[in-house]
Amino acid sequence: MNLPLYFYLLKNFRNGWSLIQNLRHGGWLADGAPCAEIILRNGCRLTHPPQMGGFAGSLVELWFEQCYTKNNFYEPRDGDVVIDCGAHVGLFSIFIARRNPNCRVIAFEPSENFDYLQRNVAAVGVKNIELHRLAVGKEPGWVHMVHSTGRSIDNRAETATAPDSTAVKMIPLAEVLAMAKQERIAFFKMDIEGSEIDVMNAATRETLLRIERFGIEYHDNLVPGALKRLQEVLGTTHEMKVEPTPHGHGLLTAWLKQ
Repeated sequence: MNLPLYFYLLKNFRNGWSLIQNLRHGGWLADGAPCAEIILRNGCRLTHPPQMGGFAGSLVELWFEQCYTKNNFYEPRDGDVVIDCGAHVGLFSIFIARRNPNCRVIAFEPSENFDYLQRNVAAVGVKNIELHRLAVGKEPGWVHMVHSTGRSIDNRAETATAPDSTAVKMIPLAEVLAMAKQERIAFFKMDIEGSEIDVMNAATRETLLRIERFGIEYHDNLVPGALKRLQEVLGTTHEMKVEPTPHGHGLLTAWLKQ
């Protein structure tokens, strides 16, 4: 029993008890209970594919545990540009945008979760988030998004041979930064189910030096050696910290060397 978590959910969400029950019935897990909505105390409803799991668990990681920003690793400042690569249904983007309305968040999500991302940003009413239905990868191209588990957060990109009706456009990191139209990126968050290696392998040193801080979910369970390769790519420009899990994935945070 996690009393601080339960207190947080009951205090901040009208359906806090339902969220607790979801988590207690495996809402964290790939085959866990589905979760359709999160209702804030002000009545705002954040929605999610109703037949899929992962929503309550993501809320805990991003809002309660603040996994990417905890221990003062990052606090958005006026004028900051934050990139959310793998924005899912918007929890991280909304968290940052509400922390400082004078920062700018650019969110990328290629899957059908994008529809929920749009709805949630509109429901909350924040005006400092830009939304793009694009995949981020090693080069310009097209991908299909496929479910790998029963959680909405576990969509993976597979290369499409042609831009058919279900394909989503893919762009490289350099193009992402070009869209920001600002020299320095304050924070770059990435959780894209193994494709992080493609993104970072294609990054030049010049590109990496434009990004002050990274928060990257790595997936050795999907791409063996992913963490080692990320450390090699970032090692010449950034200091790093790794928080592994027993499941072959974890969080890598990085900040520019002095």
